[in-house]
Amino acid sequence: MTAFLPEVNSNFRLSSNVRLVFDAKGYMQDGDLNRAQVGPSLQFHIRPLEKLKRITIFDMDDVKPMPVVFTIGYRYLPSSVQPAIQRFQPIVLFHIPFPGTILPVGQESRGP
Repeated sequence: MTAFLPEVNSNFRLSSNVRLVFDAKGYMQDGDLNRAQVGPSLQFHIRPLEKLKRITIFDMDDVKPMPVVFTIGYRYLPSSVQPAIQRFQPIVLFHIPFPGTILPVGQESRGP
């Protein structure tokens, strides 16, 4: 059994705090497309947090430093075995910095 999960994401900034996102995702198993979803979303966010800016300095996604992101989207889920499904997707994401620091596995904190 071979599975393949193709995904394409694209975004376009409409203003400093709004962007349009288009997603297309699928699940292929043994060459057959079993599931898919396609649709646009609008993302709204507030000003970034300075601490999140420092944490996500090397991240390509410019929405990661925003503490709250509201997303309103539409998804079309075609199917070859049942009727297609249409969904309205309201999403709220919270990006909250973790207090303190986290050490990688295998490294202990060394005291004085």
